[in-house]
Amino acid sequence: MKLTILGTAASEGWPAAFCRCENCSRARVLGGKNIRKRTGLLIDGTIMVDIPPDALALCQQQGIDLFDLEHLFISHPHPDHLYASELQWRRRHYSHPDSGRILHVYGSETTRRQIITAVEGEWEACRLDFHPVTRWQTFHLNDHGSVTAAFATHSPVLECFNYIIQLNGCSILQGYDTGWYSDETWERLTQYHFNVVLMDCTAGVLDESRIHLNIRDLLRMKQKMHYLGIIDDRTAFIATHFSHNGGLLHDDLVKALEPGGVVPAFDGMVVETRKTDYGVENVVGTAAGR
Repeated sequence: MKLTILGTAASEGWPAAFCRCENCSRARVLGGKNIRKRTGLLIDGTIMVDIPPDALALCQQQGIDLFDLEHLFISHPHPDHLYASELQWRRRHYSHPDSGRILHVYGSETTRRQIITAVEGEWEACRLDFHPVTRWQTFHLNDHGSVTAAFATHSPVLECFNYIIQLNGCSILQGYDTGWYSDETWERLTQYHFNVVLMDCTAGVLDESRIHLNIRDLLRMKQKMHYLGIIDDRTAFIATHFSHNGGLLHDDLVKALEPGGVVPAFDGMVVETRKTDYGVENVVGTAAGR
């Protein structure tokens, strides 16, 4: 299984367009892994979690296309995770060759309404099929595996999900955007064992963990997952969804997270997971595309 982390920034991106704070200014000078577009995840070219406003730029930059995409899971309808207007370019006039492939989109009722507005109700023309999601609902993806919608602690007014993705004997927890999990979510997660965890680290060094995580509580999350048997020492535990307000550029994040066995993601980062006779092996941190 191949995971491509399409973007790693919080809603404003990093550097933010209208900002000259020290963190944004340093990122502009240093470049490289300090340039972060909004967060998304692509799995084996056929499954995607969220479609951020930077999806096109990221695909162009990494030499990736979404022609084979079959399933799009939306974690929640905040604009950095659902840029619904991108879906209108699936019309036959704009996408060649015409495969006729239907894109199955999964999300809340608010997500559905936003997509309807963006594509002007033309589901068939855009080759879309929408599937409403409720918490802890499981979707079976033909022979590929299954995806389950976990409850994320993120918004008091919106239904927000983290997705549990099980494919080819491997399990992934997409853990952004969320604060500390509810008791219900912790109890449900004990039914799983993850080979890869992508976890929110929006707040960085800030003292904030209500709807996002800071570094302290990210590490506490990892410790609790290990204690509950949800992960083990071979699990690839990766931090993502960083805000410039969090205060740490990429090399600073490496220094802060490495002692806790956590790897900070960067745009275009690839994680390859494969099942062997000795269990599941992860290759973490290569770059996608060209």
